[in-house]
Amino acid sequence: MDKFVDIQQGSWWQVDMAATYKVYRLYVHARLDCCAELMDSFDVFVEDYAMTSNSSLTNKCASHRDNTVKAGSVILLTCDPSQLNQGRYVILLATPNHYIYVCEVRVMGHNVIVYQAGDSCAGQNEIKRCHLDHVCTKNICKIKFGSACTESNHMHCINGTTCDGGTCKLDFDADCTGNADMCRFEAACDPVRAKCKWNLNRACNTTDSCVSGTECDALNTCSEYTSSEAVHVTRTL
Repeated sequence: MDKFVDIQQGSWWQVDMAATYKVYRLYVHARLDCCAELMDSFDVFVEDYAMTSNSSLTNKCASHRDNTVKAGSVILLTCDPSQLNQGRYVILLATPNHYIYVCEVRVMGHNVIVYQAGDSCAGQNEIKRCHLDHVCTKNICKIKFGSACTESNHMHCINGTTCDGGTCKLDFDADCTGNADMCRFEAACDPVRAKCKWNLNRACNTTDSCVSGTECDALNTCSEYTSSEAVHVTRTL
């Protein structure tokens, strides 16, 4: 359990539930000794990541606005059913210039099955989802493009990507539009064709394997054009 106080930004309180839960409602118990009247304006969030002083919270479960809270009273909050309300952390965040003073918080919900890379995510009969950095594709949890991966799960990167240097990256000849630095094996994103291609001095089989403006020479290496015809082609691209 963590607590942070900043009267201008809004103080907050959070609890780590140690697993992912679907939250339905909360019982927030006001303190008996003091300050119950200050528990008049806060929001409840259910998040996958722990709160820090500069966190951006997105999954609001419920809100509380009531300046009649008495010492020892219990505030019942029901989560908005239109929201996901799933996560590992429950966070109470006071609005600016308000405080969080609680005696006890009871969270009501149930555990959510979280699947890892390579696990089946098929079926709709129970609440379940892939791990934070995974996505369900063709009924299998796959690691998202740009997310961390290891040798043990290198086959579980989402379609069209491969684990390279600890990150799921685009394979050779894949479309790299908008992801110029995410080609596998340090290949370059061709600015003309928007495909992952080999840069200068990389081994190649055909000129099409090389980035625009270079050719696959007699040594099977991507190099600058040497023939006058090739130079002319370069100038017309």
